[in-house]
Amino acid sequence: MRRNDASDALGALGEALHPFQDSWSHQGVPDVPLRPGLRLRPDLSSAHPEARGGWFSKAADRTYLHVSDVTNMARETFAVLQRYLQHNSQWRVRASADWSALEPIVREFAEASTRQQKDAWAVKHIPRDWSASVEAGRYLSLPAGPASFARQFQAVRPPSALASSAEVPTALLEAANGFVNAWIGTRDVAAAAEFVDTTALGDGLAGTLETTSDAAPKVVREWSRRFLAMYLVADHWEVDAAGHADPQHPEYATMPETSQGEGPFRTLSVLQPPKLGADHFVVLEKTPPGPGFGVALRMSDLPYEVVAFVWREIDGRWLITSMFYVLN
Repeated sequence: MRRNDASDALGALGEALHPFQDSWSHQGVPDVPLRPGLRLRPDLSSAHPEARGGWFSKAADRTYLHVSDVTNMARETFAVLQRYLQHNSQWRVRASADWSALEPIVREFAEASTRQQKDAWAVKHIPRDWSASVEAGRYLSLPAGPASFARQFQAVRPPSALASSAEVPTALLEAANGFVNAWIGTRDVAAAAEFVDTTALGDGLAGTLETTSDAAPKVVREWSRRFLAMYLVADHWEVDAAGHADPQHPEYATMPETSQGEGPFRTLSVLQPPKLGADHFVVLEKTPPGPGFGVALRMSDLPYEVVAFVWREIDGRWLITSMFYVLN
């Protein structure tokens, strides 16, 4: 809001508005990331409160579930921008619209519950010369409808300070690339799940899955197949609605263990696996039972989600001992 420094003040205001606006979707008791199951940093909390779906859900950010909050947030944002122009009148080029005229437009956006509806809103209300108005809803975790597209999986290259390319065994690279080619390239979820060590994975999922009975290997294998299959699904909204492979979610059992040709969990027709190199891995620890290596993947149409895998050598074979996702 500073006077006589309008450009710098506008940048600072823009940065401050983001947490201010998120305070509506993040209201409530914070959740613990990776609850249930493995907790990477139990001393940190997720901005998505448990009452709004928690860390493993995008429900807190879905406007159509919180129309009043979105409208209130927009009204207060409008008031802040009005104050900015009062302090920096040289940037005003026309009289401001009245909030009563803007409110129904904001509410229309908030109530739009599919990607197509968000796109239609953008075409209706955003100037055509704004390039981002094209397919504005593509990257939103909302029902996708009949549209299809390619999902490209990209390996996350860690910072140079964490890179471990000199220490990555050739056998690990061969196993990891065999895994992604089976999982993504040929959509053979069962074959990809054979790269998972059920004992180690079950230890990490203790308290989430029933891993103490004789059926534990079968239960863990089913979970791993569901986890892998969900990233082949075209409509990721369906995945989120079914709990993102959370075994405690009431819709968990509806998630498939294989790629699907039709139905709500239909597999994308075009999936592009990454080529994993040594520079994509980080050494997680070097203590017994041997070094662990981590690798993370991003998806071209899911920019706010990362899926990670931990590999260890067990009885002479490189296997996945942990896999999880993180929502940004």
